[in-house]
Amino acid sequence: MPEDFYLGVNYWPAESGVNWWEEFRLEEVARDLALMRGMGLNSVRVFLRWQDFQPAPDRVSEDALANFGRLADLARRNRLRLIPTLFTGHMSGENWDVPWRRDRCPYTDPDLLRAQLRLVAELAGRYGRHPAVAAWDLANEHDNFVPLPSASAGWLWAHLLTREIQHLARQPVVLGTHITSFTCRDAFRYPDLGQIHDLLCVHPYPMYSELCPGRPSLPPSTLFPSFCLKLARALG
Repeated sequence: MPEDFYLGVNYWPAESGVNWWEEFRLEEVARDLALMRGMGLNSVRVFLRWQDFQPAPDRVSEDALANFGRLADLARRNRLRLIPTLFTGHMSGENWDVPWRRDRCPYTDPDLLRAQLRLVAELAGRYGRHPAVAAWDLANEHDNFVPLPSASAGWLWAHLLTREIQHLARQPVVLGTHITSFTCRDAFRYPDLGQIHDLLCVHPYPMYSELCPGRPSLPPSTLFPSFCLKLARALG
C-alpha cells in the first residue's frame, strides 16, 4: 500500500464506546488495533471527547493525556497512523459539552479561546513528534456542535488553534467539515481553510445533499464524494 494512501476507520472501542477515555482499557484497545492491522488498514481517526480531556478551563486531564500516549504507542507497534480529533463535541448526531462552557461561543469568547489553546498546547507539546500521529484534526463537524456566528469567526478559531499546533508539532493540521460548508453562509469556508491548512478534509455524505435524491448505491450518490473532493480542492 502506498505511504500516501490512507485506508482506515473512525474508531470507538467495541465495548467501552464513547466512554473509553473515562474507563480506558488497554487490552481492549490493543485487541482492536491488532484487528485493524490484520484487516489491512493503516490509519485510525480517534475522537478526544472535550469533556474528558479538559474537565476545567484551566486544567487538562493528566490521565487522558497519558492514555492518549498509550494509544499512540500501541498504534506505532501495529504500524497504524493516528488522526486525533481534538474538540469532539459532535459525533453522528450526538453532542457532548463541557459543563463550564455555559453557552458561550467557542469561536469568539476570549476565555474559551484561551482554554482551547491550553488543550492543544498540551497535546501538541507532548505528542507533536510522536511517529504514530499522522495529523491533527481540529474538530468533527464543529458547527453542528455550536453554530458559527460568521465565517470570519470560524476562520479566526481555526487560525489560532492551527498556529498553536504548528508552533509545537510537526504534523499537518486539518478540520473535519461536512457538505454544509459548501452551502451555508455562516460555515467553515474552504478558501479560508486553504490559507491555513496544507490538507483539506471533507465529509461528503450524499444523504445530506439535495443533489442526491435517489438510492445511495446509484449515481449521483456514488459520484458525489469525488465531486465534493474536487470542489474543495478547487476552492481551497
